[in-house]
Order: sequence, then C-alpha cells, then structure tokens
Amino acid sequence: AESDVGRLARAGLRGGGTCRLGEPMGKEFGTLLIAGGIFLVLLGLLASSGALSWFGKLPGDFRSEGENVRFYFPLASMIVLSVVFTIVVNVIRRLF
Repeated sequence: AESDVGRLARAGLRGGGTCRLGEPMGKEFGTLLIAGGIFLVLLGLLASSGALSWFGKLPGDFRSEGENVRFYFPLASMIVLSVVFTIVVNVIRRLF
C-alpha cells in the first residue's frame, strides 16, 4: 500500500505536478512584474508631489508623545491602504 505522499511525489515526477524545476517563469509572471512596477512608479510620483501628505494624519491614527517615548499607530491609514490595495489586486486579477 503506497502512501499519499508517495503517490503525489510520483505524479509530480511524471509531469502531473504544477511546479517543475528548470522551466521559465512564463509571460504571466513577467506581466505581473511590469504592472507592479508601473504601480510603484505611480505611487512614487504621487508621494513626491505631495498628493499623499494626508496619509498618516487621519482622525483614526493614534499618536502619543511622552518625554522619552513616542508611540504612533496608524489604524485609519492602514484600513484605507488595505481597501485600496484590495481593489487594485481585484482589478489586476480580473484583467488577467
């Protein structure tokens, strides 16, 4: 009686698996890298122009400064970032 691990390993060696060594990454991965690079360039242009100066200063961002201690917890900014990132990822997934 062969174990499940043995059967899965043997299927991978016969070519039934999805991950093979020595294969090129493919066009999909290259396209994803290009899209990610364009997104980072646009984000960098927005940040350098001052369009994102509100980020980190929202009403839900907690800031506390003592004599020797500074505490900063950007809760609202991270929620906004999460929503925007989710929308961008879903749009990219639907395009590809």
